Amino acid sequence: MSHGRRDKRLRRRPRIAPEQPLETRMSATLATIVRPEVTKRANPFARIFSACCDWIARHFVRRTAIATLRGLDDRALRDIGIARFEIEAAVHGFITLPDQGRM
Repeated sequence: MSHGRRDKRLRRRPRIAPEQPLETRMSATLATIVRPEVTKRANPFARIFSACCDWIARHFVRRTAIATLRGLDDRALRDIGIARFEIEAAVHGFITLPDQGRM
């Protein structure tokens, strides 16, 4: 196939997109597409109930963490960077763990 025939065939292909001027203005704004939900403040009872449920859930998570750490031996606790008497303070966030410099 010669180069001349191929050039003619490529020129005869229809264009995929018609040549029309692009519209430069937006037809819709984001605020009209996605409207923010109107949020109502929860009543005081619902907020107190939710706070109590959160406290209970955090309590059980902390108790599970304490039980898990108490199940470890002293060497594993030393690897973590806490002593056995520091378990509850570490779980409650009262002490900070030392930097993990060695690996």
